[in-house]
Amino acid sequence: MGAIAQFRWTSSYERFDLRGNQNAVADVDTTGRIFNVGETWIYKVRVETNASGGLYSFKYWKQGQPEPGGWDLSTQQGLNDPQNGSLLLLAHHVDAVFGNVTVTPLASDVTGPVVSGVGVVPGVSSAVVSWVTDEGSSSVVRYGTSTSYGSVVSDPGLVTSHSVSLSGLTPSTTYHFEVESTDGSGNTTTSGDYTFTTTAAAAGDSGIVSDDFSGSVLDSSVWSVSDPLGDGSFVMTGTQLAISVGAGAVHDPWSGANTTARVMQPANDTDFELEVKFESDVTRAYQGQGILVQESAGRFLRFDVFSDGSSVHVFSAMIDGATATTKLNQKVGLSAPMWLRVSRTGNVWSLSTSNDGTSFTPRTSFTQTLTVTQVGAFAGNFGTASRPPPAHTALIDYFFNTASPITPEDG
Repeated sequence: MGAIAQFRWTSSYERFDLRGNQNAVADVDTTGRIFNVGETWIYKVRVETNASGGLYSFKYWKQGQPEPGGWDLSTQQGLNDPQNGSLLLLAHHVDAVFGNVTVTPLASDVTGPVVSGVGVVPGVSSAVVSWVTDEGSSSVVRYGTSTSYGSVVSDPGLVTSHSVSLSGLTPSTTYHFEVESTDGSGNTTTSGDYTFTTTAAAAGDSGIVSDDFSGSVLDSSVWSVSDPLGDGSFVMTGTQLAISVGAGAVHDPWSGANTTARVMQPANDTDFELEVKFESDVTRAYQGQGILVQESAGRFLRFDVFSDGSSVHVFSAMIDGATATTKLNQKVGLSAPMWLRVSRTGNVWSLSTSNDGTSFTPRTSFTQTLTVTQVGAFAGNFGTASRPPPAHTALIDYFFNTASPITPEDG
């Protein structure tokens, strides 16, 4: 098929999403908007043929409310996906009443995306730049200490809500930057020049923000979401963050690529201690969940648990591009709820686990150089020819900087 634009109810989540060919999840609403039974909503979908295939866009709003200016969800499908077909109205396990349907031909797209809402959240050695566009488009940030810039971070994914993390910055320094977005038809819009100033580094301040995930929406001022394979979901249950990955594909933080579904936040390159409470078990081979400490996308440490189908393993490894070095692989008796605690003192890293959140068992300690820019948590899986990767949902009760924890609302 081309794409399905829908609201879906399941036993584990309720959300708007956009799916591409073979029913692959392409884009997911993370705002927490809910389509309640008995309400009337208006859907608007658009498909455009471009050099890469079909670009699908989806927006939706409750009757009586104004139409959103931009598109809520979008996906670029490839040339091997269907290039023509028909329009279908779909109701699955629900009684639905459809109103008027209007089909409007589109002229060739020769207009670049409209860029608005450019903002930045600076840290000590990092910053998160965000903006919105009125159509799915790529994300590029050029930055430096002058208008010559010199550094660039980009993401080719076509989205309407853009968020790009900059790392390796100098404390108390003014940076210039511009943002650029290119739509699926190759039209590019570049903003003007903006500036921000990184904050001063306090002695021993890791900059890591504690979160008990008790809200209805994930705090985007703290967390950035990464879903490399496009089949993950991030749902706030009211007391937890539920990160889910699908079956069949490998979601593993390993050499060559980190394909896990994960949430990350900026961190300073200093000593710290993290404590994360997981309320999900790993029972099937090979479900996994854990903590990431990152220097860059290809260089990071992982501290996690996984199942081999009969036993739970505590695991840690250093990933440096195409090289993966195992630090720990130990069978343990952990079940939900389970706590992982990671501490750093200089270049010495330690991992402890707990079954009750009070008594922690040291699992490993090793020396490893790493210039920390981000920390976070992930859900993952991997598999073999005889044991394909299973689906997994990691339920995270809290993610604490133990130097400044907060009181969990759900205990």
